[in-house]
Amino acid sequence: MKTIQKNTLLVILSANILFFLPVIIADVHYRDDLERSFSGSYGWTELGRPLADWVMKIISLSDSLLVDTSPLPAIISIIFITFAIYFYWQRTDRTQSIWIAVGLCAISIQPFFIQNILFKYDVLPMSLAMSFSIMASAMDIKKGKDIVLSVILLVASLSLYQSCANIFIGLVALTAILKRENSKSTLNDIMHKTAIFIVGYVVYFIITKLFIDGLSSRSELIPLNQDGFLILLSNLISFMSFSVVFVNSTVMALLVVPLLCLLVALIYIDKRSIALSIVNIVLISSIFLCSIFGPLLVLKTPAIMPRTLSGFGPIMAALCIAPMIVKPSIFSRFFLILSLIIPISLSFSTTRAIIEQRNFEKSVFNEIKYDLHSLNVGGKTHFLGVLQLAQRASIPAQNNELVKNLISPASEWMAALQLKSLGVKKVSHGYGEENKNLSSVDKYEKDAGLPVIDKETYSIYMIDNDAYIKLK
Repeated sequence: MKTIQKNTLLVILSANILFFLPVIIADVHYRDDLERSFSGSYGWTELGRPLADWVMKIISLSDSLLVDTSPLPAIISIIFITFAIYFYWQRTDRTQSIWIAVGLCAISIQPFFIQNILFKYDVLPMSLAMSFSIMASAMDIKKGKDIVLSVILLVASLSLYQSCANIFIGLVALTAILKRENSKSTLNDIMHKTAIFIVGYVVYFIITKLFIDGLSSRSELIPLNQDGFLILLSNLISFMSFSVVFVNSTVMALLVVPLLCLLVALIYIDKRSIALSIVNIVLISSIFLCSIFGPLLVLKTPAIMPRTLSGFGPIMAALCIAPMIVKPSIFSRFFLILSLIIPISLSFSTTRAIIEQRNFEKSVFNEIKYDLHSLNVGGKTHFLGVLQLAQRASIPAQNNELVKNLISPASEWMAALQLKSLGVKKVSHGYGEENKNLSSVDKYEKDAGLPVIDKETYSIYMIDNDAYIKLK
């Protein structure tokens, strides 16, 4: 391995370590982690992610109950992502510039992927899905073996975490920009890789339908009628508006130059074939747009969350490398680094806010535990409402809408599990009980019922020997 290759590998590895570092140090059980840490359940196969079950089973040496081996999954994730980005760089960047490789780190180091790496149990399946998708896009479409391998990698990616396959879509456009030519070969490359993506998705769809019983309703497609069109339009608007949720005034200022450079790179016209150039420009722009949502757009109830926007990575990478493509210089490198700092900084600020929120929640639930003991509750304990943000968590939340979305304060089932972690018995699970609990408390209040304990962060109602805790 040459010195430039070793240095490139080291740079990619270092950048991803920096991105993962605050999450690994925080060591927080995030959302679904709470449930898995108590139940030891896998639960990914029913969501169309059978390989996720097997990956975590093997890596944690688990049998029927899933064991927490963090931060091992995160460490392995860093290694796989590093190799995948290095592989993609070697296959697509003709200049073999280390700075282009730095910019390509944004495929994984992007704002929305922060939520993916926050999950202790999910981080490895999601990262492997990303890695396989990246490698699938870098395969040589002129070789039959590479085409087959590309399809296999895509099916594996979908079987680990479906949304990460959208990265393949975005990388089709990014590869076209890296080639910096508007020719029939670019058009053929786009067409062939589109066909590979469709074949991969069809194979995955057939496999899941044949071998997985009781698939989640999340995979239900929109109907082919007027209602379906309205759902499609609503999904499109929701995805597009959510894709810019991390942009505040400071982020916008940092991205102005990279955004202008990307527009310049996109509108590159080859005078020998103006018509073909226009076709390529329209295609590349459309592909970048589609990478945000991918096939999720046609789902009846798509999960529009940060973790499902993995396909934003290639767009972030395009913004990072655009200045280098337009005119390589020290200023281009400066703007590349500035663009990459955005998701890294958000990773640190988000994690810090989550730590502050969990510390605040721990103090609240300790107080609730004491109150429940003093009330001598004979029945079950139920939760409703959402706990307010801690003061130190509210500042970063006000500063950036994405951070606010990622903090995920305690509510119903998350609150129930946190209280159970303190040793409180007879706590109702809470999942899907919000409306029922809310209705019980509303009815009690209409009958002139009052909370037995009313504090700034919660109220406790005693109804038929059960305790209903309303978070506020």
